Amino acid sequence: MKFLEIFDNLTDYNSPILNIINIEGRKYKTKLDYKPSLSLGFSFGENNHNTKYNPTLAQTIKDAEIKFSKIPILLQYEVWESFKKDEKLGNNIYLVGDKYEVCPKGTKEVLEMMIEIADKEGLIKKSPLYTTHPAQAFRTLEIGKKLGLEGYPFIKADVQWPSKNIHTSFVRSPKKWAKREIMVRVHHKLKGWI
Repeated sequence: MKFLEIFDNLTDYNSPILNIINIEGRKYKTKLDYKPSLSLGFSFGENNHNTKYNPTLAQTIKDAEIKFSKIPILLQYEVWESFKKDEKLGNNIYLVGDKYEVCPKGTKEVLEMMIEIADKEGLIKKSPLYTTHPAQAFRTLEIGKKLGLEGYPFIKADVQWPSKNIHTSFVRSPKKWAKREIMVRVHHKLKGWI
C-alpha cells in the first residue's frame, strides 16, 4: 500500500467490488459472490460497553448471518451484550474479551485475539467477513490483511454515528473520527500494521 492510500475511506468504506444488498429493509455493502469461512464482529470506539452504536452492530451481525448462514462468528463481548436476551444466533459463537476487561483493546489486539481463538477452535480463517462500523472498515481490513486474514466487509450502507452523549468523543461525528483516524493510520503505517 502506498503511503497516501492510508487516507482513503476515512469516514465510510467504498469499494467498486462491493454491492448494496437489502435484508428486511436494511441496506448493507458487501461482496455478493463471497463465501466467507467465518464472521468477525467488532465494536466501535473505546470502552464500548453498552454504547449507542453496538445495537446497530448486533443487528448487522444478525443480518450477516441471514446472508451467510452457518458460519462461525467471533464477536467482541460488548456487541454480544447488545443482543436482547431472547435473540438467537447460530451455535458457533465465540466471544472475544469479557465484561470485566478494564482497558479497551485496539483493533489489532482484537484481531490477534480472534486469530488465537480461531486457531484454538480449529476454525478456517482464510476468508473472513468483517462486520464493523463503515468508518472503521478500511483500517480493520488492512490490519487483517497484514495478519493473514484477507477478507471483505459486511457493513451498513448508510453511515450512522453514535449519540453525542456517549463517553468516547471521537466516535460522535465524522469530523472528530477523521481527525483521530488520520493519526491512528499514520501510527499503524509506521509500525507496519497496515
